Amino acid sequence: MTYKWLFVVQNFEIKGYQDSAARIEVVEPIIKSDFVDSHKVLCFDRTYDAFYAKIVMDNFSNLESNIKKNPVVIYGAGIHTQQHLALFRQLNVKAVADRDRTLWGSYIGEFLIIPPDEIASYANEVIISSKAYEEAICTELAQLYPSLSLHKLYFLTDNNVEFNLQMKTRLLKEIKSFSPDIIFYCPTHPSDCLPVEDWLEIKQSTPEAKFVTLWWDYDEEGENSPYLAFEKNCLLWNNICIENSNATRITNMQKGLPPYQDHQHSEKVIFHPTIFDPELFYPNTEIEKKYDIALFGSAAGRRKQWIDLLQSEYKERFHHIGGVMHGEKTLSISDYAKALQATKVCINTQTYPFREQCKGKVREALACGVMLLEEDNTQTRHLLKEGEGVLYFNDQNSLFRQIDRLLNDDIQRKGIEEQGQNLWQEIGAPNTWVKYLLENLYE
Repeated sequence: MTYKWLFVVQNFEIKGYQDSAARIEVVEPIIKSDFVDSHKVLCFDRTYDAFYAKIVMDNFSNLESNIKKNPVVIYGAGIHTQQHLALFRQLNVKAVADRDRTLWGSYIGEFLIIPPDEIASYANEVIISSKAYEEAICTELAQLYPSLSLHKLYFLTDNNVEFNLQMKTRLLKEIKSFSPDIIFYCPTHPSDCLPVEDWLEIKQSTPEAKFVTLWWDYDEEGENSPYLAFEKNCLLWNNICIENSNATRITNMQKGLPPYQDHQHSEKVIFHPTIFDPELFYPNTEIEKKYDIALFGSAAGRRKQWIDLLQSEYKERFHHIGGVMHGEKTLSISDYAKALQATKVCINTQTYPFREQCKGKVREALACGVMLLEEDNTQTRHLLKEGEGVLYFNDQNSLFRQIDRLLNDDIQRKGIEEQGQNLWQEIGAPNTWVKYLLENLYE
């Protein structure tokens, strides 16, 4: 049976639709399956340069005037702070605070990273350096440290009214003219998404349609997390929600364990890691393996520590192929796939210690038939056993030992890659992926 699919895509601020995860991991695999009668894609973009940059600069100018030369602590030692280091250097920054204890005592740029409970000993003024978690961080810090003076860079809830109205109007118009059977929503950060009231109105306008929302591999979910609230709302209007990276979360959610005790209808959530456009991600035997060892993605969180260790040990044999805000030009999705195909041994690590994920890079390496060394975690093991295209490492010594053995034993490496490919042919085919989704959607 075939269906009419309407894809509603809100792109993250760093990439357009052509290079988006939504196109590569959702739209293309689905339309290449046998379950599509027709489809339409609605895209809603708010890129950093075209939208957010002006908000940040305007708010920063106001901050600079108000703070003067007062000592300042930046909260957040992640990609966002790396992106805005030049801006923050215009202030009297004394330190950067972050709750990731593995970063304490290290530096981001020239700024020392400290625990949040040490902020007051460095400064009273705190600038929150996070777009996605700005409101949640502000709420948490205000509760924990009421004497601090907190400053935002975005105030996003004040900038969404007109955008939300335009998005809802366009959606309702498209639904009326196209009459989709399935509406597949690929969201962005919760602060950019339509409120639940709008989605309930949209759902009421097309009672016969099925709604699916994909939850991306979020890195944080404390009690005040906007992602947690977004997920709870999603369960009110979706028929199925796809958890993309963490099977344990579903178990905890369905048991009503904190922080999911208020999630109603958690039976709607399925663990269904996305696959990839098979025209881009596949084993390319004609491409030269020019990278002995590569780690892909931004030097965020504790991944930076692994990058530094690998660079120190393997020198020119190791390649950090940078992601967003790493300082290099971001690769197009096509160039990224080719770079992965040109790699002998791909390293993947977790980003933050408080959340395990089966990241997209795991499945991308599997799809390309590339040997993967994965920092050991429960979520990837839920998908891949040792030897199924992957070997696991727990520390520096086990990682280096695995690398040396694989680079000196092509037969072993290729044997593991072949096992991974055999598995991917079962789980990574568009028909297999879509069939499982439909079975859950129409059960």
